[in-house]
Amino acid sequence: MKRISVLIVDDISDTRNSIRRLLQFKNDIEVLGDVGSGSEAILFTEAKRPDIILMDINMPEMDGIRTTELLVQRVPDCSVIIMSVQSEQAYLVSAMVAGARDYIVKPFSGDELSSMIVKIYEMDLHKQHSGTTNSSSL
Repeated sequence: MKRISVLIVDDISDTRNSIRRLLQFKNDIEVLGDVGSGSEAILFTEAKRPDIILMDINMPEMDGIRTTELLVQRVPDCSVIIMSVQSEQAYLVSAMVAGARDYIVKPFSGDELSSMIVKIYEMDLHKQHSGTTNSSSL
């Protein structure tokens, strides 16, 4: 299996570094990069096309919800997982409406995060395969 490429988006560099450390020993995951803003996330994603984007919900200038909306419009095959310290249902709903594939509440363990990344990636692969199969049988 190919390594799952990941982009980390959080305005706090210590948080980005912590997430990178959580994932560094996962053989099936490769952190392509980390950025500190929504606009940087859009530019990076358009250029590098990571499989999964780990997106903080609370960022200055452009929050994670708005960034997710724009990413899904510009790079429809990207998959965003929203990260937040907020566990309220309203945040979850906003994230999903924006186009996020899942939502994880901070703090989380490396195993929790990597399991979610793999789950979303495998769902995407299945969706791509079934889409290819269905269209070729028409």
